[in-house]
Amino acid sequence: MQYLDKIIEAPGYVDPLPRHAWYTYQQTSGSYGIDVFSSNSTKLGSTAITTGAEAYNNYGAVYGTAGLQGSNAGSANIGGTPSNSMIGNAYVRAQIGSAHSSAGPAVHSSDHNYLAAHFGTNIGEYGKYARTLLISNGNDISIASSFSGTFLERVTLANVTHLNTTGEAGSSQFGQVSYNDRTRTLLCVRGNASNSYRAHVWRNPNISLNGTGSLVTGNLNKFISDAKAGTGGASYYYNDFTWSTTSSSSYTESQHHNQFTLGDNGIVGMFRMTPSNQSVVANLTLNPSGTTATVTALTTFALTTSYGIEQGAKYGARSQINWDQNWAMSYSPYYYYFSGIAAVWFYTPDPSKYYTFYSTSSSGGIMPVPLGASRWQLGFTELNTDGQGPTSRPYDPDGARITGFTPTGSAISNGGSLGQVDSQSIGDAWSTTTNYSALVPVLNRSAGFSPQWGY
Repeated sequence: MQYLDKIIEAPGYVDPLPRHAWYTYQQTSGSYGIDVFSSNSTKLGSTAITTGAEAYNNYGAVYGTAGLQGSNAGSANIGGTPSNSMIGNAYVRAQIGSAHSSAGPAVHSSDHNYLAAHFGTNIGEYGKYARTLLISNGNDISIASSFSGTFLERVTLANVTHLNTTGEAGSSQFGQVSYNDRTRTLLCVRGNASNSYRAHVWRNPNISLNGTGSLVTGNLNKFISDAKAGTGGASYYYNDFTWSTTSSSSYTESQHHNQFTLGDNGIVGMFRMTPSNQSVVANLTLNPSGTTATVTALTTFALTTSYGIEQGAKYGARSQINWDQNWAMSYSPYYYYFSGIAAVWFYTPDPSKYYTFYSTSSSGGIMPVPLGASRWQLGFTELNTDGQGPTSRPYDPDGARITGFTPTGSAISNGGSLGQVDSQSIGDAWSTTTNYSALVPVLNRSAGFSPQWGY
């Protein structure tokens, strides 16, 4: 076989629905529990860990008291709002089985923390998780395998082979990249400290970058260079735009770490966190026939004292996408490093359709994970009561789009705040003592790709 990671799929194949896991900690017994659930919240199995070093090690604290880090603390924290992203949880992966030693695979290597801040959005076919992860960092765009986390290829955008360099607004970026496999279009946004940006747009109908064919080294270089040259129906253009909001030129986070969702219709959903000021939602309408894109402001969330990527890779805004690939979620913490949330769900066929959620909690993180085909679940980690299990709420942006109603019967228009049913205690998960729980995404991999719990 020419490529060991060649994918052979039956026509109409889709991946299994996502799973999720709850992490809990019993301070009184020193036990750390991982409970894994299916997409309909049926418990599949659990792991008990009694060695603290395995649970939090050097990569992330177990969010609690008595010497452990609180969920709004500055140390790495698996229960914090920005800890979940396109690579799952930045610190841990879930497991089912018996207790493990401190050398067990409950924690990621420390580079996952760094990578979480540099991944962009990758929008694929219905029911198929992207086989690759898209990274932007400075002048580089890279692709990594979403199964092993290993880097496959890097392109340095430094010459006319890849882009138009005349009048380039700048080169710094952290995850300001989005790929839409349905339209075979790649977007990379580069800007300067004054919030002047250039959106580079490459389209290549002949190559898929998300790995649903083969994870072939050279695809990214060929995709971009052929598009710049106009080879085989591929094309390239750039658009300039200015996106300046309150104090956004004062922080690296709001200058160079914005989240982008490239829709099927050429509209881009944009999300910005300006630490200690606000998180902002906007649309960017691309213009293939010209050199200027149009910014449309949508929604603003007030933030209190908070921190972005200038304080370290584990802080700032993040994005995820759900199983049916129709809803991408971007979000930031509200308070300090990890607490509360300001969030938007963009409808990927048309990102002018969106819904929001906003929590001003200052006592714990709020952790999003995909649930079922199109829904989402938010885990609320502020619970700090002995003997209680974790608490979550389901959210259904697609249901709101189709029916115009929230689960409680309130009418909702485009851009509205998603309602939810009452908080639900997860009775099949371990309870906690004087600590907080964490909700972690578990991607249910295709059997052809060496499945693993998380990334």
